[in-house]
Order: sequence, then C-alpha cells, then structure tokens
Amino acid sequence: MGTAVGSVRVVHGDVLDADSVGRAVVGQDSVLSALGTAARGSPPVLPQGIRHILDAMETHGVRRILVLSAAGALHEPAGAAFGGLGLALARAAIPGVYREHRAMLEELRTRDLDWIAVRPVLLTNGPRTGRYRVVSEGIPRGGYRISRADVADFMIRQLTSDEFVRKMPAIAN
Repeated sequence: MGTAVGSVRVVHGDVLDADSVGRAVVGQDSVLSALGTAARGSPPVLPQGIRHILDAMETHGVRRILVLSAAGALHEPAGAAFGGLGLALARAAIPGVYREHRAMLEELRTRDLDWIAVRPVLLTNGPRTGRYRVVSEGIPRGGYRISRADVADFMIRQLTSDEFVRKMPAIAN
C-alpha cells in the first residue's frame, strides 16, 4: 500500500521479498534506498535487498537509483590521520557491516543503470546546512561527520543531476 507525500510515493514492503520489492518499484521514476544492516545471524539485508531492487528496476524500466552506503566501505583511506584511526576502529568493531556494504556496492557496479552510491562519513542528527564537501574518490580530507539531513539533501539533489552517475561519492561537512 502506498502513501503520497507531494510527488513522492512511499510504499511499505519487505526488501528481502522480491515480489514485495517489485510492487514497490513498478511505476516509479527513481528509487532512493537507505537500507540498514540486520542483526548478527540475520540474512545479509544490503546485498540481497539491493539485488531485489535492481532486478525489479530492470524488469519495470526504472533507470535511476540512489543508494546510501558508508565511507570506508571500499577500503579507501581517510583524508587525515585522525580520520584514518577512527575508520580503522570502525572497520575492526563492525566488520560485517562493511562487508555487507562492499557486497552491495559490488552488485550495484554490475548493473547498467543510472546508479549513485552516496558514502557519508559518521552520521549525526544535526540540522541541514546545505554546506558539505563531496569527492568522487576517497574521503573528503578532514571530514569526520555529516548530518543525516545534509546527506538527505545531497541525495535528493542527485535524483535530477547526472554529475555522479555510476560513481560512489563520499560526503562530509
């Protein structure tokens, strides 16, 4: 069942159920995915979920997808020593999360769609500022955090921009 909010249609479903995903994707202009990882021992939500979403997009002719991932998921170095230490600690503390993100990004790369994978640094609950730095490779130097609101702002802007199509930009304040 869907709910309309302006020109956005929100559809509830189960990303691990291919039929549910297909019903959500059909008739859409684009997809914005902000999936999270599941508890230890659960199915790998990110790689399975993105596969279902991408399959449904190909079936129903939907070209554009914005995917939320994480800076550091590609084993890229941080832009500064302090950030590198934090990233190393995060990778050691939650290796399964980074594994899921990498698997999701690898699946995304195999598809001939207009995909963009947004890789923010540490997320905060701060306000939207509209001021953030974006790099196509690596992580913004000295970028340690960014508000969820700024990530959402960037992702929504990418729905109509081709600047980062088939790229995985990292974003930080």
